[in-house]
Amino acid sequence: MKKELKLTITEENKISLQLNNPVAVYKEFYGKNIDKMPELIASGFTPMTFADVMKRRLEVLGGNKDVADAWWDNYFDTVNIVAYHPDGRIKIVLDSQLAKEINPKSTVRNGSIVLPNTDAYEQLAGQEFTQKEIEKYAKSESLTLKQALSNPIWAALANDPKLHEEYAKATFKEAKEKYGFNNNLGVYLSGFKEVPNFRLWLSSRLNYNSDADGSNSLDYNYGRLVGVAPEAHGAEKIAMPTLEQIMNISSKYVAPVNVDALRKDLKGIYK
Repeated sequence: MKKELKLTITEENKISLQLNNPVAVYKEFYGKNIDKMPELIASGFTPMTFADVMKRRLEVLGGNKDVADAWWDNYFDTVNIVAYHPDGRIKIVLDSQLAKEINPKSTVRNGSIVLPNTDAYEQLAGQEFTQKEIEKYAKSESLTLKQALSNPIWAALANDPKLHEEYAKATFKEAKEKYGFNNNLGVYLSGFKEVPNFRLWLSSRLNYNSDADGSNSLDYNYGRLVGVAPEAHGAEKIAMPTLEQIMNISSKYVAPVNVDALRKDLKGIYK
């Protein structure tokens, strides 16, 4: 995987993204996932789920360009896992405790964390997909919007039908406007299933078709986890609507001739 664009280099020569507006809520943990997850947890941060990344990308649309670009133009590893059974089945586990416990001493094979046995796989609580379903819904190719909206793997990762729909539509709109893409949101899985194992789900960047990738290596040098600061959790119930949400609601009450002026004025809130 190539390094991302629109990055800045800190004085410690580490890659750092502008993920925040003025109040720092999110922190990037860049490097091997098995090294960075313990650091993230020890720092008191909460690792983002796949759905958290989807929500955050929607939140920043129409706001500060640097922040929006950092979220849409980069990939993010998440705390959701895909567990692989040797017979071809997979499970999607949301906000996985196993993911939070990975560390440099974890047993890594072919980039995945090895589970003790098949019983460990069976005991995982998550949505399961058969080999036949995987062949249908995870073809390692980008999807049409219709396919993305009906894909049960994407539905499982979003864990919310409304979020699934809003994110898919926003992704296709952004990808078309910026890169001319008609297909996006593919699902990619690992071919390694000799032993029960798991990997983290990665949410890919816009110019890589915003795929859901369950094949990345956890000992890869360019992993990118994002932690949510402890103080952010107390403010979760106070949700600031996105610019597009405001525009959609106000369209019923604002004359068309005033729409552009309203959008221009509201943009100041999101700087």
